[in-house]
Amino acid sequence: YLLANRHALTGSFEFNAQRIPPAEEEEVQPLQKMWRRVPMSLISLLSKHNGGLYFYEHKLLSANEIVKTAEAQAKASEVANAVLFTVLFDNHNSSHPRFPLSVGVAKRYLPFAENVDGDVLVVNTAKKSVHEYDPELGLGDCIGRSFADFLELYRN
Repeated sequence: YLLANRHALTGSFEFNAQRIPPAEEEEVQPLQKMWRRVPMSLISLLSKHNGGLYFYEHKLLSANEIVKTAEAQAKASEVANAVLFTVLFDNHNSSHPRFPLSVGVAKRYLPFAENVDGDVLVVNTAKKSVHEYDPELGLGDCIGRSFADFLELYRN
C-alpha cells in the first residue's frame, strides 16, 4: 500500500507543509524581546513553518501562540502561587512557604509545542535544554540537550 501510494502520501504532506505560512519578522521579534536566548534553530523552523507541525502528540506553536502560551502559563502560575501563599500563611502560619509551581515561567521557559491536554514542550533558556512542562506538575524530563538536539532526536 505504502509503495503504491507513496506519491499521494508524500504529495499530501508536501501540500500541507506548504500551506503553513512562514513567520514574518514582526512575529519573531516579540520572541527575541521576551527571551534573550531564543534558539536559532527554532527561529529557522518558524521562518519555514509558523506552527502546525507535529512532534508526536505536540503541535508546534506559531510565533504569536508561543507568546500567548507563555503569558497564560505565567498568569496561571501567579494565581496558583497567590492561592498557595494564602493557604500556607493562613493555615500554617509559616514564615517560609515553598512554591512548587515556578514563578516567572514566561521568562525562564520558552514554550514551542503543546498537546491537547495543555502540556507543553519548552526550552529552558538558562540551560538551553528542552523539557516537558505540565502546568500542574511543573518541569518534567529533559528530552533534548538543546533545541537542535531535540530536532535531531525527533528526526532519528
